[in-house]
Amino acid sequence: MSIFRQIALMRDVGQAGWHVKDAVVGPLGPSYVNVLVPMLVSNVLEMRVPVSALRSSTCAVEYSPETQSMRITCLSTQENSNAPSDRHTWQLKSWSAGGLACVVARNFAQAIPHHAPPCSVVISDIKLEAGGWGRPRSVTIGVGHRMHPEVFSCQPDLERWYLIDRDIKTYHQIWCEIKTCQIHAAAAAGSVYTAAGRTEKLSWFEFEGQDHYQCMVERHCCLGGDQRVEVGDLAILRQTSDRGEAVLYGTISKVWANSSQFKTKLCTTPNCTNPKCSFAHGEGELRGERCRVDVKLSDTSSAAKQAQRALLEASNANFFLQCVIVPLADKKCLELIRTVPHFTQGSSTSPIGTQLISPQTPHQKKQEKELRPLASIEQVNMAMQQPCFHITGGAVLNELQLNALHRGLQRPFSLVQGPPGTGKTTFLVHLV
Repeated sequence: MSIFRQIALMRDVGQAGWHVKDAVVGPLGPSYVNVLVPMLVSNVLEMRVPVSALRSSTCAVEYSPETQSMRITCLSTQENSNAPSDRHTWQLKSWSAGGLACVVARNFAQAIPHHAPPCSVVISDIKLEAGGWGRPRSVTIGVGHRMHPEVFSCQPDLERWYLIDRDIKTYHQIWCEIKTCQIHAAAAAGSVYTAAGRTEKLSWFEFEGQDHYQCMVERHCCLGGDQRVEVGDLAILRQTSDRGEAVLYGTISKVWANSSQFKTKLCTTPNCTNPKCSFAHGEGELRGERCRVDVKLSDTSSAAKQAQRALLEASNANFFLQCVIVPLADKKCLELIRTVPHFTQGSSTSPIGTQLISPQTPHQKKQEKELRPLASIEQVNMAMQQPCFHITGGAVLNELQLNALHRGLQRPFSLVQGPPGTGKTTFLVHLV
């Protein structure tokens, strides 16, 4: 029944994220939290969120086996201080409702329209709500990109893995995708997140076959603690409306300040009437410093953008941008991996290329070179034309069996695989 509930949930969610305000906490464990999502059809769907997607340096998670509860303590990310007043605590208990909301969305990283695997629909955000100090407090934790960090780049394509030790271009492509996904996963699991801010002047365009967008955000949205957002960092663009929520992921390709276009200070000239004055005349014209960012969407988000075009182009849509700082050492590592084809000059015979795609030791290479088959092709053909023994009552070998027989006689080890009734036993008799 789980697969049918998953398909029904995909139909209910559609292309936009679904806000669930009445989620129920299911069974808890030291490494997971089960969230029960009520469905429009009947019953509920149980979705699991790992604790690793919740825990960070600004969010501590403690599990109590005696009370079957989980204590979540979050530190305010806006001021980034360790003062006790900035800490807020929530208590999650098994089979309890209230105080927990979430956003259920399609996982475009597993985009298979006609199939519904367990990860086709995931919880992208968890919102904890509680009352404290006379006013309600809430915190939103993004868990979708932590469970599936490939949304920032792409899933490594391992179909050509067998060529990794033969072709330098394949070696570079596969390892670049793997390392990129690892670095993005480490950054997403970290705590260097900037504050989310509303975007302005959002525009979409395509450059070199990749989807991009540019927007203006306040300066504090480009600062993560004492670090500034730079090229190579991650960007999360959230769109919220009454129809649902859409989330797009990508990497920052360019960022620059545009403070000259905004009036950030008050004019000190009395009765100033200059229409080109760069200062604000009154509090109504005063605006904070802005930054413009250029973000390249990942392959996953490009597919999500096409599927959610109607939602993204809605007139009442509100966009919020949040950035994730990638450590400088990891950025340098990616730059070095991307320059591998330049150092090898596109040739696998260069010293660097030979060292990369030939990880075997000289002794291993010598053993492989000296390895000889058990029989030559001429000896195999003669043995099949004039066998020492004749088999009576056996079926005639087909083309696949004859090919396997040729290979089996030339190699010291062979593996025969096939469903029932395909002639494995008949082949083995002829091989013996």
